[in-house]
Amino acid sequence: MANKITSTIIPGAPHQPTDAWQASADGWTVQLRNRESGEHMTVAFWTGTGFRMFKGGRKRPVKPATADVLSCLAMDALGVEYARTFEEWADDLGYDTDSRRAERIWNTVIAQAIDLRRVLGEDLWEYMTEADDVEEWAADVA
Repeated sequence: MANKITSTIIPGAPHQPTDAWQASADGWTVQLRNRESGEHMTVAFWTGTGFRMFKGGRKRPVKPATADVLSCLAMDALGVEYARTFEEWADDLGYDTDSRRAERIWNTVIAQAIDLRRVLGEDLWEYMTEADDVEEWAADVA
């Protein structure tokens, strides 16, 4: 099932960091594409300082793999898929249910989950939701 989903990953996120963690992280613009259907989506993806390696005497960002991006998006999508409400989702992830920031994140994750489902198509979406290990699923389809 390999190479069903491909990516183009370029340095620099398509928007400014929204919090202190993103400000210290490395932003990427990622386009995921289903090779069979041609459906695609573009997302901002951030990697922390742990994804840097020494090269030329300094730490430099390491481009994430397609499977890394897919597994993160899949875990986020499954989180909203299985939560019945914003409050349940926020509680599961430790967000304050009275936070406007948490609500913005919730809405972003829902929009990304809808896009991911469209890009994957129903067969790969179902395969994802039934997978015992999302990281293995992502490695299998990337």
